[in-house]
This record gives sequence, C-alpha cells and structure tokens, in this order.
Amino acid sequence: MKKNLYERTVDELRMSIENIWEMIHVQPKEDMPPIVIPVTMEMLSELTDRAVIRTLDAMSDMLAKFSEIPSLSRSSAAKLLNKTPKTLREWEDKGTLVPVYIEGSPYYRLSDIENLNNSRG
Repeated sequence: MKKNLYERTVDELRMSIENIWEMIHVQPKEDMPPIVIPVTMEMLSELTDRAVIRTLDAMSDMLAKFSEIPSLSRSSAAKLLNKTPKTLREWEDKGTLVPVYIEGSPYYRLSDIENLNNSRG
C-alpha cells in the first residue's frame, strides 16, 4: 500500500536525523578505539534544523506537482455528481475518474469532480 504524505515526511525526517547522528557518532572498526566527537547542543540543533529544512523543501517540490490535495471521499464525490458510489467505482475501472488512495481509502480532487460534472452536463 502506498504511504501517505505524512508518513513519507516522517520517514524523510527520521532518515535525515539518523544521517546526522551517523556523522557525529563514528562507528569504530574492530581494532580501533571508539571515536568520540563532542558536539554542542547548538550545533546539533543547527544540523537538525537543516535536515528539517531540506525535508520541507523536498516536500514543497512534491506538493507543487500535486497542487490540489485530494479531499473528497467516494460518497461525497458521488453526491456532487448525483451518482452512486458504485458508478464512481465503474468510472475508476474505465479510467474516467482516477482516485488517490490515502491509507487505503479513495479520495478525489474537487477539480477532477467539477471537470467530470461539466463534461457530463
């Protein structure tokens, strides 16, 4: 199942922070003594802030591709179109209407529903 935006963002932040900790805490080889690099809280805070900023920048780029967040459930979209949810599922099978699945549930962009409504009269 596809991950939703929130889960992907949390994963990105977790990976960025783990990378920071790996840079700070060098793992010794078998015959080497441990290496400790002292880091001030200010430095750690700065590194974490930079990781968050990079992640948010990446998210902004991703969100720019999808300018409208899908927000209509299947039943809400069916009501706007004066159709049944079953009809929407049939349209999905034909490719007439493409939902975005968020946590396993289909959602539609309002603009897609409006375009479909206008094209069908």
